[in-house]
Amino acid sequence: HIVMVAGYCTEMKSVDTQPCLAEGPPEYNWLVNDLANVNKTLTPWVFVLFHQPYVNSNTHHSIPTEGRPMRNAIEDVLYNSGVVDLVLSGHVHAYERSCKCYQYKCIDDAPYYITVGDGGNAEGLATPWFDPQLEWSLFRMASYGHGELIIQNKTHVLWQWHQNNDLSNEVADEFYIIKDSTP
Repeated sequence: HIVMVAGYCTEMKSVDTQPCLAEGPPEYNWLVNDLANVNKTLTPWVFVLFHQPYVNSNTHHSIPTEGRPMRNAIEDVLYNSGVVDLVLSGHVHAYERSCKCYQYKCIDDAPYYITVGDGGNAEGLATPWFDPQLEWSLFRMASYGHGELIIQNKTHVLWQWHQNNDLSNEVADEFYIIKDSTP
């Protein structure tokens, strides 16, 4: 099950607010209802995609300020649904993968977060990073690349990030999401 969430709307007058996903508007209500109706027996995998990450340690974009409205709007919804396996975002022109993360802590029943905004752009790569690397940040790199999500079966998903700097195509980061065969 793939859910794409719009982080921008015409009511948004500033990056400091997230009116499209505030409690009450149609998109928020739809998201809560959609996730509440996922049957994990029939639909073992749930992936959520949106543009601007809130789990990211790159300082080129101020995620504590830029990402805060999105985080305030949907982090609890995604976590409390209990069904989201992975959240994919872009915006930051670099790559980063987290642990299963909720409120910037590694928590077993939370979704993984991946920022994969490194497909290329005229502005160049986003650097630098918070230093030292934050506990929830498992892998990060400012390099061009692309990701591949391979659903192998109802218990295994493989994520691979291919670094394609200097026209080479190598797997620079990969991990499996593995779950019990019972939902």
